[in-house]
Amino acid sequence: MIAVTPTTDAYRVLALIAATPGELDAAAIAARLYPPPSLALPIGSHAARSAAYSAWLLSERGPMDAQGKRSGGRLDAATAKVSRILGRLQERGLIETRGPPIIAPWIVSSIERDGIMPVLNDAADEDREPTLTHAGLVARCMKDPPDSAADLLGPSPSGNLKRAYADLVMWGVIVPPARRWPTEAGLRLLEQP
Repeated sequence: MIAVTPTTDAYRVLALIAATPGELDAAAIAARLYPPPSLALPIGSHAARSAAYSAWLLSERGPMDAQGKRSGGRLDAATAKVSRILGRLQERGLIETRGPPIIAPWIVSSIERDGIMPVLNDAADEDREPTLTHAGLVARCMKDPPDSAADLLGPSPSGNLKRAYADLVMWGVIVPPARRWPTEAGLRLLEQP
């Protein structure tokens, strides 16, 4: 059983989820609770500054593999710690279980009033225009809510479909399963003195 008192990390995680429901996943929570140490570059040569930055990056994000991806650093360890805490909070019924991807509640009424494409045009970034693929995912999610992201995207999704899903998540139109929500029990626990 996990202790959830004001001095524990579990309490801090639960309070952060309650303050930002449906907005954060484990990595975002870890980044907020365990921010990286500041980088103090030494005064001197470019080589000395470059070496200091490389050492800091290695400790933060881990070594780079053959594919150019980094893993095993402080950030991965913090995310793993938060993931374990999230699992224990979920076991106690203080946060919701991971569900299917949903259309963000504040978007649904806008879509019903204005239609899908006008809402997507408002939500989209300036550098990426919404396409019919975006609209199709939203329509499918609203008409027949999927059981999972894999159910929404299909058995072998194209890169275009995956990119459209990632865009919709980034624009705040779809809330992915990794985002966490508090339960009533979790909110009550936070209200206790």
